[in-house]
Amino acid sequence: MLGHQDLQGEAASQRQRSEQEVRIDLAMAYRILHHCKLDDLTYTHITSRACDDPEAFYIFPFGMLFHEVRASDLLKVS
Repeated sequence: MLGHQDLQGEAASQRQRSEQEVRIDLAMAYRILHHCKLDDLTYTHITSRACDDPEAFYIFPFGMLFHEVRASDLLKVS
């Protein structure tokens, strides 16, 4: 049987996976926009809300090209 601490650890682990999935999906979306030639670099951007903080979101660093964006490059802004 799981104790209270085990459940908290499991929930934190699920939250961490969700954050990584959001980062991967957002990085893929940037690459798809590049593939569709929708990255004209004139204030074009997409964001995704952070799983653990409704006031925060992910965005790519200014100056990166869309085809260069990786999940680990995304910035969390709050």
